This record gives sequence, C-alpha cells and structure tokens, in this order.
Amino acid sequence: MKKSLENLSRCEKNLSENNQEFCPYFVKSLRNISEIIFTQESLGKNFQKIHEVIATLLPVDGLTLLLYTDSFPSSEGEYHFPKEVSKDMAYLRTQMIEHMLEINKPVTSIIQSSDVTSKSQHVVPSKEHTSYIGVPLQHQSKVLGVLIAYHHNGHFCYQAHHEQLLIFIAQLLSLSLSSLKQQQEMQTAQAQLKAANEELEKRVEERTQHIKAANSVLEQQILERIKIEEKLKHDAFHDALTSLPNRALFIDRLEHTIKAYQRQGSAEFAVFYLDLDRFKLVNDSLGHIIGDLLLIEVAHRLLDCVRPSDTVARIGGDEFCILLNEINSLQNMQDIANRVLAAFQVPFEIKANSIVSSTSIGIRTSYEGASSSEEILRDADTALYHAKEKGRNNFAAFDDTMLQQVTRRILIEELLHEAVKNDEIYVYFQPVIDMKSRRILLFETLARWHTNEHGVIAPNEFIPIAEETGLIERLEQCILRKALKNLCLWRKQFPQLNHIGVSLNISSQQFMQNTFVDDILMTLKKYQLPSSCLYLEITEALLINHFDAACTALKQLHENSVHIMLDNFGTGFSSLSYLHHFPISIIKIDRSFVNHLEEQDKNFSLVRSIKTLATDLQVKVVAEGIETSEQADKVQDLNCEYAQGFLYSRPIHEEDMEDYLKNCERWHPELN
Repeated sequence: MKKSLENLSRCEKNLSENNQEFCPYFVKSLRNISEIIFTQESLGKNFQKIHEVIATLLPVDGLTLLLYTDSFPSSEGEYHFPKEVSKDMAYLRTQMIEHMLEINKPVTSIIQSSDVTSKSQHVVPSKEHTSYIGVPLQHQSKVLGVLIAYHHNGHFCYQAHHEQLLIFIAQLLSLSLSSLKQQQEMQTAQAQLKAANEELEKRVEERTQHIKAANSVLEQQILERIKIEEKLKHDAFHDALTSLPNRALFIDRLEHTIKAYQRQGSAEFAVFYLDLDRFKLVNDSLGHIIGDLLLIEVAHRLLDCVRPSDTVARIGGDEFCILLNEINSLQNMQDIANRVLAAFQVPFEIKANSIVSSTSIGIRTSYEGASSSEEILRDADTALYHAKEKGRNNFAAFDDTMLQQVTRRILIEELLHEAVKNDEIYVYFQPVIDMKSRRILLFETLARWHTNEHGVIAPNEFIPIAEETGLIERLEQCILRKALKNLCLWRKQFPQLNHIGVSLNISSQQFMQNTFVDDILMTLKKYQLPSSCLYLEITEALLINHFDAACTALKQLHENSVHIMLDNFGTGFSSLSYLHHFPISIIKIDRSFVNHLEEQDKNFSLVRSIKTLATDLQVKVVAEGIETSEQADKVQDLNCEYAQGFLYSRPIHEEDMEDYLKNCERWHPELN
C-alpha cells in the first residue's frame, strides 16, 4: 500500500503541475497493462496481474471489469479480483453503473452496506464504507464497458486526482481492449477465411470429383445414346423380324438406281415383287411363331439367290421385293426368277415341321421405262396378281395390258361400292327342270349388274371383286332378300306354284359368319316362307377349307329343312368320298362336262360315274349348261334327275317373272 501511495504521489505531482508527460514509472505501468492484455492468456486469467499493476499506482483493494455485451450488465464479460462482491453490493454497484453510463462520465461514490449515501464527488464519509471509482471504457465514441476500482478503508475516499488517474488507465485499457478485439476479430476472420478456403477447396475437390463422375456417366450415356440412335436408324430402315431392308430403305435404294439409270444410262435393272402362296394357311394351322420362323428362312433363301450388290427387302407380311442391279438381258432376269422358284421347292424344316411353301413373282424391268419407285412397285405388284391368276409357283413380267386390267378393276371396285350402297344389283331367275315330270323344281337366283356408263358387267368380273373387298356379304344378303321377297309374291299370285323354291350361291365369307344360319332362318320367317323352299349352293372348296364349321352349319340348316346343293362339281377336288359327312341333297355337274357331251367322249363316262356314285349316296344330280335337245337326251339317258340351261330358259329379270309365269305353258302344265 505504501509503495502504491508513493507511486501515486509521484503521478499526482506530475498531474498537479499540469505536466503533459507522465512520470516514467506511470508510463511503464501503463505499458505493462497493455502487455498483459496482449498475452496469450485469457483476460480473466490476466486480470489479477492488471490489478497488481494498478495497485502500484493508486489504493485499490479490488477491481471489476464489465465488458459491454447485448445483455449488459450481466455476468457475461465480467471480471473480478480478488473476488466477486456480495449480491447487495452488486445491486448498488449496478445502480452506479447505470448512472455513470447515463451521464457518460466517471463516477466516484461511497457505498455503505445499506444504501448508496452519495453519488457526488468529494464526499467525506461519516462511518466505515467502501469507496468506488467507476470509469467508462470508450474508444472512438463506442462504449466498450466500465472499469470499477474500490477501496474498503473506512477513512479513505477517492478524490478527483484518483479519478483522473483511473481515466488514463481506462483510456489505455480501452485502446488495448479495442486493439485486442480487432486483433481477435482479425484472427477470427483469418481463421474463418482459412476454414472457408479449406471448405471451398474441399467443395471444389468434391465438385471436381462429382463433375468427373458426371462426365463419366455422361460419356457412357452419350455412347449408349449413339448406340440407341444407330439402332433406331437401323430399325427405321430394316425389318425387325428378318433384319432385311424394309419398304422405306428399299424405295430409297430404288430411287437412287432410277436416278442413276436416267442420268448416266447405266445398266438395266429389275424389281421382283413376290409373296408366299397360302401363307395364311401356315399361320392358321401351325401358329404365328412357326410362320415367323418360316419368313426368316425365306429371307435367307432369297439372299442366297442374288448377288451382294442386289437388295432383298421385306415389304410387309409375307411380301418381299428384290432389286436386281445391272441385269444383262431379259433371259438373265428370267434365270434369276427360276432360281428363286427352285429354291422354294425344297421343304423348310422348322421345329420338326416340314413345310412346303411356293411363291409367286411379279416382275417389272427398266426395259419398260423407269419413271418412279411408286410406279415400278405398283407395276410389279400388278404382275404378281397376274402370276397368281396363271397358277401359283409362277412368275409374270409386267406389260401395259396388265395395267389396263388393274385400272378397270379399280374402277369396278369403286362403282361396286356405290351399286351395293344404292341397291343397284338386280336379280335374275333361271329355272331348274325336273326331267321326269317336266315341272319347274326351283329358280336359281343370279346377280346381274348394268351400269349406264359402262354397260353390263359380268358376274365373273364383279363377284370376285366383291369377295376380295368384303362387299360379298352385303351383296348376298341383298340377293337373299330379293329372292325370298319375289318367291313370296309368286306364291300369293300363283298358289298352284307353292312347290317351287329358289336357290342362291353362298360365299365362304358369308358362310363363316357366326350369325349365318340365324340370318337365313330369320329372313325366311320375315317373308312367311317354309325353310324347304330354300336351296343353298356351296362349293367344294368351302367344304374342304372350312370342314368343321361346314359340318356344324349344314347340320343346323338340314335340321331346319333347308336344302344344300354342291355347285360346279367336277371343277375342284371332284371327290365324293367326303360327301357322307355333309347333308348334301343335290349335286350340280359343271357345264364344262355337259357341253359337247357324246357317248364315246370321256366326259360322258365321267358324268355317268358321278351319277352312279350319287345314286349310291342317295344324292340327286342337276346337269348344268344344257343348250340342245341332244344334250338333254344324253342327260336323261344317264338318269340325271334335273336339268338347267338355255334350252329351257335364259335367266329372267325379276321384273319379267310375272309375265313368264303367266305365259309359260311348257314347264308348268298346271298353269294351263
């Protein structure tokens, strides 16, 4: 204490003389305080040393340093030496601090145990007390906190020079704390910057690795995309089943060939258009899997028949095209066609199935001119149609007459749609005569078509077109309706003709309809006609190709008294061995066997054999196409029950039937 007082006296002397320079000892003490603050130890640990230095300058029993915080005053940022004050004293001290900060000036106080007796400077204590000096810590007008020194000597009271001394210490402490704070903030900022740099480097490294991984994935995706694009490009121009070029690629190559031919006059070329004969039968009987395998094998055989410079393509279904480049002659082209046909003569061995499948070929060469790929394919397809008409397992080269026929066919197909829609197909009736009684058994219903612009179109021309286009069902329903409607009118007008019936031809398309039998019976019921008046004419091909369905349908018709006639016998399979499976009541021998019928002619022997077998099966026979009395006599000598032909009557228009029935006396004497 004595030493402190001495040092204080020296400082006081310097201050009292208004000396601008502090005593060296005081300056050294202030420097010590600054050094203590900037040591590596925390401020709390160094606060004792600060107290020891200040104690050498003025009487002080304890120090309290309160650093300004958001919750100031509080225990946060509060340092004491040698010990914390009591709660009561702390409360009173807090009031002093608030007053000091309010006036923003140092405060010297005497605080008794019970209350604050004075807040004025230069107070003389009346009893034992604690003397306080409170100085704000400021730097650049910013409050950093407060420094409070206190002394417990009841007879001592801090004076103005003590306060002035503590102000200098507070200024140094403020400067040091501010510098320390800046240094700490800088260190913190540097640490944060270092951490941020390390984090940035870490993120950059992670991002770099991520980019490398992403690039690797992207490269893989690009490779896969290239593969997919190549596959899509391949699939866009190749058939998925056979891997042959498809229609688009074939047309593209054909276009290039045509342009080269037109521009450079290069060698002749040819296009083969072919399909498999009866391929549908393979799919229906063996299944589509076997059918697909057959198409693959067909592709292989076609490739073996041509050169690498030629193109074999699958156009669709069982249709293929071949582009032959640089053919030397028409004979060379025909040799290749025969080579293709020969390749199909060897059975295809597919999954324990030996399949014999022939092909038909339509040929279009550049010798007829090279215009466009569409026209060349059209012409080759037209030639294919004619090759099939000539007989399957054949080829045909295109010529202009084929195009004329196709053009007419397209015209007829267009007109036929309108004719069926507008009910422009008429029916004619031709009688079938009982050879013994000379009475009319029935009238065969025949479809006829007359156009204003193109005249009469024969049934053998428009009926096949109706079958191919699906119009045959509507056409035959119309014919059935008209036949039964006319028969109903005749029976009402001529009651004595109630035994007469009508017959009409049934196509396989109509026969295979699920409602076929019901439609027939409902139409009969509509016109109030017995089922026995109706005769349905079917072909041998229908029975053979639809055996099971035919058995079921014909049995139902027979049970309902509808008669079944086998038409054009002798032109198809010509076998009676299967007839016992079906309720056939009448066989119609084709007119080709009746024409030129002579006793020594082989046709006579054939007709006689047919009649003998039919008699054994209890089936009656109609001889078609009788035009002369000699033919009628021969048929009667063979004991054929019925006859039909121009000798008895030509087909009669439905509008003329009433006059025919009124005036005809020869074939129905009951009308006389």
